[in-house]
This record gives sequence, C-alpha cells and structure tokens, in this order.
Amino acid sequence: MSKITFVLTQEMIDRHVSKLTNKELSVINKTCDIVGININKLWGASCKTDVSNCRKLLSLYFLKQKYTLVKIGKILRAIPLDHTSVIYSIKCAKNHYQRELQFKNWYNELACLKYEST
Repeated sequence: MSKITFVLTQEMIDRHVSKLTNKELSVINKTCDIVGININKLWGASCKTDVSNCRKLLSLYFLKQKYTLVKIGKILRAIPLDHTSVIYSIKCAKNHYQRELQFKNWYNELACLKYEST
C-alpha cells in the first residue's frame, strides 16, 4: 500500500486565511502567541504537542462562542477537520483543562480577551 503525501502550499494557506473573519484571525493569532507557535504551523497536519494544544484551545474557545463543529473544523485547518475529529479535540481539550494547570491558564487568558466582532 502506498502512502499519499499532501503538500500545503502558501497559496492554499492564504486562501484559507482570507476566509476567516477579523475576530477569528485575532483569536487564532493570540492563541498561537500564548502557546508559542508560528501561525503557519497551525494550518497543516502537524501533530506536535504545541500545535495540538493550540488546536485544542481554539476548539474549546470557538465551541464556547457557539460555533458549529463543522465551522470549527474549517477554521482550524486549511484542509478542514471532520466533525468527529473536532469532537475528539474538544473532549481532549476539556480533559486537559481539568488536569493541566498550564492548559487551564492558557485557556483562561484567551477567554478573558475582548475581540472586535467583524
């Protein structure tokens, strides 16, 4: 069985980012700053801990903002996550929030911020 490799181009990233609202992009930028990752790492398929934590924080934040699972999946990756992946991410995020002080601090910092509504 051969493995299919997919390369995310800058054009694809730019197209994805252009579909986000100012608020969504602001939240994403701030979350990447809080966790300490480059925003471009977020759009791909990386499963590294810092990138995964950033996605989990964003999943939980956007869920609390009443976003649908499908919309959260579209926001988090240039190649959208399906709703079951988002559900799993939220489940993990809630678990991290209960058990890990650093994750809880990151989420609380993010939740306290005010964003423009455009």
